[in-house]
Amino acid sequence: MSLVPGRQFANTEDPAHVSQYLIRYAGLGEEALQAIAELRAREELRFSEAALRLGLVTQADVDAALSASRNLESGRPARAQPDARLVVAHDPFDPHSEQIRALRTSILLRQGEAATNVLAVVSSQRGEGRSQLAAELAISCAQLNQPTLLVDADLRNPGLHRLFGLDNTRGLANALAETAAPQINGVNGLPQLSLLTAGLSAGNPLELLSSDALSALLVGWRRRYRHIVLDTPAVAGVSDALAVSSHAGAALPLARLHRTPMRDWKTLIQRLHSTRAQVLGGVLKRF
Repeated sequence: MSLVPGRQFANTEDPAHVSQYLIRYAGLGEEALQAIAELRAREELRFSEAALRLGLVTQADVDAALSASRNLESGRPARAQPDARLVVAHDPFDPHSEQIRALRTSILLRQGEAATNVLAVVSSQRGEGRSQLAAELAISCAQLNQPTLLVDADLRNPGLHRLFGLDNTRGLANALAETAAPQINGVNGLPQLSLLTAGLSAGNPLELLSSDALSALLVGWRRRYRHIVLDTPAVAGVSDALAVSSHAGAALPLARLHRTPMRDWKTLIQRLHSTRAQVLGGVLKRF
């Protein structure tokens, strides 16, 4: 690549590693890099600003790059630790781990047909094992050595932070309400898994989850992660999970044996069919 000579950018550089991050995750090729260099030669812009101006990256891409750079410079280790209940993270030979891998294979085949890499895990009621299943599926996808993001989109009764030993001070709700960079956590022992907690409870969760802000985040995440798994609130009484499923494009409904009434299951499936999401089968948990 031949850079445009002349103007220097000493006072307008991004923090270390930001440009490399954007090049890698936004897939910027030689032509794009040349266009960025030419724009920077004309105006005093950072690499990220020029890429944004040209429409080559999204604001979500830049926010993620800045966050990753700060973490790298601070040397902070991954903070999240999978709970013992997440057997698939600790014992790959356990029969339950094998069941999760079989489910993962089935889902990935159906996601390929649906042309989406985002999955919303949904259920009728609380206490049906939805958060645990979402976490187990995300862990299993990360174990394929493919970048995976697990997001707690249950802004009413979040649970993923407890399964990974994190506080819930900041997360998805804050990113959506403040249009700020989300605080994404690494996970000990799972280098390909990233986790975004729900954040502080919002007074308007349905509005946040229906917003263009979530769509914008997903645009960037789809570029950076091979798999994205979204935990959601129970469908009974609220429509949050339906909004999330519409953004995702694919949904995996869950029921619990001897707990989920058949009428609730039928209602769940009917409501999911009213969204833009493709229903990828269903899961019956026996515990």
